[in-house]
Amino acid sequence: SNFTSQNIRAVRTDIMYLQCTVVYFLVCVVAFSGAEILIRGTETARVGSQARLQCIARDYDNQPRKISWFHNGRLVLKSSRNTITELFNENKNGYTLSELQIPEVRKGDAGRYVCKTDKKHQASLYLTVN
Repeated sequence: SNFTSQNIRAVRTDIMYLQCTVVYFLVCVVAFSGAEILIRGTETARVGSQARLQCIARDYDNQPRKISWFHNGRLVLKSSRNTITELFNENKNGYTLSELQIPEVRKGDAGRYVCKTDKKHQASLYLTVN
């Protein structure tokens, strides 16, 4: 199923159930015992345009404190070419949100992006650059 440039991917190996909700579009989250992680954002971008990826992770036993980004297997660090921001929700069943923004996409930015928590849960999304 294709949700244009705002596809959402939720990943975990020990799936218990799939929960879907209609907001402005269909949102599905894979929920499982203890934790969940999802990735959403730009899947197709033109050279020079902006790409924005978000990763949301929740662990009911112990909130993830760090989300790392990888591009084609290599760790993505903050640089003059991108920004990475994180937000922690300290409420019960809190979540950690990390956003990777690339203000001016280049051809070399194409590829698989993976967000991974300090608990080793991960989700991925492929960015195509035209």
